[in-house]
Amino acid sequence: MRFYELQVVKSSGGSDRVITANPDFWQKMGDYVGNLPSADRQVPIRGRSVYGEHRLATRPAQRYFYVGGVRERAEWPDGLSGATGIVGDLQPRDQSTVLIEPTYIVPFGVNNQVAVLTMSAASPRVTALESWFTAVHKRSDPAIAYMLTPVVNSRVAHRLGEAEGATVLRVTVKHGSDVPEAGGGHIGEAARAARSVSQETDIQLGWTLSHRTGDEQTKTALLEGARWVREDFVSKAEVNLVLADGDGFKRRKYDLLKQQFTAMEKFDIRSNERPSEFAVLTGVHQAIDAFRKEFS
Repeated sequence: MRFYELQVVKSSGGSDRVITANPDFWQKMGDYVGNLPSADRQVPIRGRSVYGEHRLATRPAQRYFYVGGVRERAEWPDGLSGATGIVGDLQPRDQSTVLIEPTYIVPFGVNNQVAVLTMSAASPRVTALESWFTAVHKRSDPAIAYMLTPVVNSRVAHRLGEAEGATVLRVTVKHGSDVPEAGGGHIGEAARAARSVSQETDIQLGWTLSHRTGDEQTKTALLEGARWVREDFVSKAEVNLVLADGDGFKRRKYDLLKQQFTAMEKFDIRSNERPSEFAVLTGVHQAIDAFRKEFS
């Protein structure tokens, strides 16, 4: 399970800027999504249909979003009868039913943070989740896009927060991955432009000041890119931060992917049963407790 913080990107005059969302953002987003008809909550995202809804669990009491990738019938697996050993087509009682592979997005705290739990290899990843939230909210404000930036461990999070900038950033974008539609400043723009060439290739992007001091604009751009990258679309991300050190500065190198905060929890889910809402959310709450201990 991974943890993210919401960022809101507003486009204006051909440029993007990050704005601060109100502390009650997820509650308002939930109310907004809850009032949408189901047809408006199923949107095409990069060739795949993604459906979502806002839910309110009672045990434990929790608001959360359920967002799933829809599998068209051509992609359905066959069914195997454990009683007869016969393989055949899946035959749902309702012929309008489709398969859906979900991801759970559970908001918590006062800083618009979320815990994200994917239930299968084909469940929507974070880039698809950003696109879904942005798409369903476009009618309200078409200039707004949403980003989920990864939470790194407390030590490196502090370093990123206090850094004067960055002097080196090296990123490898995985082949077949979808680069987020917004964010990252000039680094993000470069990654999106490189990805437009082909989905088949890994992309290696690198910026370095070497031993040069560099101006503030350059170091700020590299730092913005370092805060933007995450494991769902990159396989490597290294940064050299510029940190205050007495009357001068020092440089420290970090592997950003290794520092992203994760929580491994055991869920009370049986392999031959559908996961219950109670079992899923209980496991998520345990992971959130571990997160709070790390960042308290």
